[in-house]
Amino acid sequence: MALSPHQYHEKHSISVDNEVAPFAIGKNVLLHVEKETHPRQRDSSRASSRALCEYKWDSKETGRILSARGRLVAYRLQNGLKGEVIRILDRKDRSRHLIKDFRALIVDLQWAHHRPLVAVADSDGSLYIYDVEETCKKCDKYLNVIRDRTDKHKDARISWCPYIPEPDGSTIDMLVVTTGKTAHVINITRIKAALQSQGEDGLEITADAIKDIPGGIFTIDFESNVTIARISPDSSALVVAEANGLAHFYVVEDTTIRLVSKTTPIPNQHVEDIVFFDNLTVTDHAAYWRYAAISSDNGQRITVFDCDNWDLVAKLRFELPAVTKLEIALDLTAKYLFVFDLSKNNVFCVEIAYVNEVPHFASATMIAFFNTLYIACPVSVVEEHRENSDLFGDDDGESGSSSNLVALLVAICPRSLLEIDIDLEQTVSFEPVLPPGGPPLSVQTIPEEVSPLPSSSPIRNIPATVRSPPVVTTEGLIEAPIAASVSTSALQHAAPAPVVDFTNLIKLLNDQFGSLENRISTELQQVNYELQGLRSQSRSDLETAMEHITNEFRNRNEQLETLITSYTHRVRDEVVSALEDGFSRQAKQIETHNNISHSSTLDVVRNSILGSVVPSLDRLAKELFQQFSDNVAVGVNEFNDRLAKIQNELSSAASTPKVPDTSVKVGQLLDNNEIEAAFELALTHRDHAALTTIISRVDLEAFFGGDTTTSLRLPYILVLFDMLVQKLNVDTALKLQTLELLVAEADLSDPAHKPTVIATLEAVVKALEPIHAIPEHKRSARVIRQLAMSAIKSVQSP
Repeated sequence: MALSPHQYHEKHSISVDNEVAPFAIGKNVLLHVEKETHPRQRDSSRASSRALCEYKWDSKETGRILSARGRLVAYRLQNGLKGEVIRILDRKDRSRHLIKDFRALIVDLQWAHHRPLVAVADSDGSLYIYDVEETCKKCDKYLNVIRDRTDKHKDARISWCPYIPEPDGSTIDMLVVTTGKTAHVINITRIKAALQSQGEDGLEITADAIKDIPGGIFTIDFESNVTIARISPDSSALVVAEANGLAHFYVVEDTTIRLVSKTTPIPNQHVEDIVFFDNLTVTDHAAYWRYAAISSDNGQRITVFDCDNWDLVAKLRFELPAVTKLEIALDLTAKYLFVFDLSKNNVFCVEIAYVNEVPHFASATMIAFFNTLYIACPVSVVEEHRENSDLFGDDDGESGSSSNLVALLVAICPRSLLEIDIDLEQTVSFEPVLPPGGPPLSVQTIPEEVSPLPSSSPIRNIPATVRSPPVVTTEGLIEAPIAASVSTSALQHAAPAPVVDFTNLIKLLNDQFGSLENRISTELQQVNYELQGLRSQSRSDLETAMEHITNEFRNRNEQLETLITSYTHRVRDEVVSALEDGFSRQAKQIETHNNISHSSTLDVVRNSILGSVVPSLDRLAKELFQQFSDNVAVGVNEFNDRLAKIQNELSSAASTPKVPDTSVKVGQLLDNNEIEAAFELALTHRDHAALTTIISRVDLEAFFGGDTTTSLRLPYILVLFDMLVQKLNVDTALKLQTLELLVAEADLSDPAHKPTVIATLEAVVKALEPIHAIPEHKRSARVIRQLAMSAIKSVQSP
C-alpha cells in the first residue's frame, strides 16, 4: 500500500518533561524534540541502571565496541600489556572470558543471532570468530580468517545473517564484512566443512586460501563506499547500499551470487542503515523481507518501504535542536525501533504497530540520561505481568492484572558497563482479543462442590443477581424462593410454605461453612504466597533503587570533584596572574631606578675617561705606531734583500724536478693497493680531497671490518673522525657511510687515548645534529649517533 501525499500529516512534540508522544495514524510523522531549558540533574525516571563492571574508558567511542546477545555481552577494552582485548561477560552470574592476541586494532565486533558466536574484525581486515557457551562457562576459538598485514581496513563492519533454523535443526553460519568499496560474503559453515574434510583442525585459514573453497567467499566491488549490508534470515538474499544512493539486491546460491535488481530508495539521499521488520523470535514465517526501514540524513529520517514494489508505507522525521547523528536498532520482535542520540545522551523508543500486517509508527518515548553514554545496544523488550487479586474474597470475585513493558539495554559510560531497564507504555495491544460471551474469571474459579444451588433446583434458570436467600423444605431439599422481581399477584397464588426441618438445615449449613472455611484457608495461603513474592519484589526494587541512588551519588561526587578542580585551577590562575602583575610592576620600578643610576654612572665615567685616559692612550698610540713603522721598514728591507738573493740563486742553479702533490701520491699508493699508507699520507697532510678520493675508491667495509691484519692506528682513526665531520655538507652520504662503518668496526679501546676518544666521539655526535633535519640523511645520522653513544659508554666503562 503506497503512502499518498494527501494523507494525514502529524506533528508531535517530545521533551524531557513530556516523554511520550502517541501518534494518531503514524504514516507521516514529524517529531519535534524541544530544546532543554535547564541542565539535567538525573536520569529519566523511566530508566534504572545497574553497574555490571567498573572500567574507565579513555576516550569517547561511537564505533561498535559493544554487542549483546541474551545474557552475553562482548565489549572492547584496553589492556596495558596486551593492547586491545575483548571481554565476554555473563550478565546473570558475572562469568567472564578474555580474548586477546589480536594482530591489529579492533574496529568492530558483533554477536550472531541464531547461536552464541561472536565475530571480531581488526584494522587489517582479519576476522576472528569465537564460540561461547550460553552460560559463558566456555569460550573457544571457532575460525580465524587472516589477511595480509599490508591490507588496511579501518572501516571494516560485520553483519551476521540472522538465520532462522530449519525444522530439522540445521543452521548456516554466514556473515558479510564490508571494507571501503568492497563487500565480502563469507560462508563459515562451508569453510569449516572444507577444512575438516582436509584433515585440519579448521581453526585458521588465510583469505587467499578461502578463494579455493567453492562457495566459501563472494567478493563484490562497488563504485563508491559501502554504507551497510544485510543478509536475509534464510541466507538466500543480500542487500548492499552505497554512498551514492544505490541499493543492490543479490540472490546468494550455493556457489554463485548474482545481482537481481538495484534501485535508489530515497532520491538525493543515501542509505545509512536498513533494518527489516522480521520477527526473529518465531520460525513460521511465510516470507522474509516484506517491509524495511531505511535511515538517512544522519539518521533523522526513517522511511518504511514495501520491499516488493518499493512503495512508501510510512515515514518519521526527527526535528532536533542541533544537528547530530542518530543510530537505529530494531528489537528482535520487530515491534520496537530504538533511535540513539549519543551526542545528547538521549534514547528514543518508537513503537511499531501492524494493521493488516503493514507496519506504521504508533508512539515514541524519549528517555534522557544524565550519565554520558558512549555506546548502547538493545537486548530485549519483555512484558511483565502483575496479578492484582481480591485479598478479602468478595462475592463478585473480581480480579485483574496489569502489564508493564521493560526494555533492557546494555551501555558503556565513562566509568562502567551498565545494564539499563527502561519502562515503556504500550499503546497498541499486540495480543489477540478474546471473543465476547465467555464466562467471567470468578465463575471459572468457583469449584462445583461449593455451588450454592443443586442442579435439581426448580429456579436454576433465574439470574443469580435477582435471587433471594434459599429456604429448606421438609424433604431436606433447598428450593429458591420467589425471585425479587416477581409481582405480588404471583405471591398470592403460591402454595403455602412447608414446615422447616432445622436438623437438615443445620447439617447443610455446617457443610456449607466447612466448604467456605476450606476456601478461605486456600485463599489465605495464596495471599501469603503473594505477600512473600511482594516482599521479594519490594526487596529487589529497593536494591535497584539503592544501586541507582549510589550511581547518582557517584556521578554527583564526580561532578563536585570536577567543579572543585575547576575552581582550584581558576583560583591558582588568578593568584599566578596577580603575582605576575606585581612582579612586573616591581621589575619596571627597578628598571627605572637602574636606568637613572646607569645614566649618572655613565656621565661620571665618560668625564673621567675624557679627562685622563684618552690623552694617555693618545700618546701611547703615537709611540706604538712609530715603533711599528720602524719595524715594518726594517722587515721590508730584509725581505727585499732575501728575495733578491733567492732569485739570483734560482737563476743560477739548474732546474730541479717538481715534487708531486698529495693527491697524486695517494693515487699511486691506491694503484699499488697500499691503502693503509694512502690513509696515513692523506691524514698526515689533512688533505680533504685526497681523503675523499680514498673513501670513494676503497671498499671500506672490507678494509675496516675484514679479516685482514692491516688497520689504521688509533691516532690516525681519531684524525679521520675529525676530518669527516668538518665538512659534512659536502659528500654527505659518502661521509655518513664512512662514519657508520668506522664507529661500528674501529677498535677504540686503547686506555692511553681514552679522553681523546671520548672527546672525538662527542664532537661527532654534536656535528650530526644539523643532519637530523635532512629527511634523506635522518636515518643514517640517527644510527651513527646511537653507535657513537654506545662506543662512549663502552670506553667509559672499566
